Amino acid sequence: MLLWLRPFRAGDSIETTSASGTVRELGLLATRIDTVDGVFRFVPNAELWNKPLSNFSRNPTRMADMTLSVSYTADIGEARRILIDLARSDERTIAVPAPEVFIERLADSAVVLRYRVWIRTADFWPAQRALIEEAKRRLDAAGFDVPYPRQIVHPAAA
Repeated sequence: MLLWLRPFRAGDSIETTSASGTVRELGLLATRIDTVDGVFRFVPNAELWNKPLSNFSRNPTRMADMTLSVSYTADIGEARRILIDLARSDERTIAVPAPEVFIERLADSAVVLRYRVWIRTADFWPAQRALIEEAKRRLDAAGFDVPYPRQIVHPAAA
């Protein structure tokens, strides 16, 4: 069934409940996979066929979905502008769908922003890593601070 339906091909990055990594060879009875940490896996095709499978290489684009925290006093509009400008300035991102920034939740000590950017699949990991690092740098340069949990301890009354 794998040879006929071809949910993945040699060179694709896949993940199942029994294996994950880069497909090196799809054979009649088994598939050869190299894991991200350089381990060779010889996986029977029955293990791959009977399980849900994610193919990270198949589609031409992927969404990088990141979270960033800012303080409750932060200007959310300005943070959004900085992050959208960052996405638009990186040549590895794509314009459609448009990048988006929104409040995901109000945490105990921070406003958690969700930052979503579409990237060409071939550039996904290096672009995502660069975007998160540059987002931190640009937010720092604009005076945004990354909040951290604080606990105030009062001395016990005598």
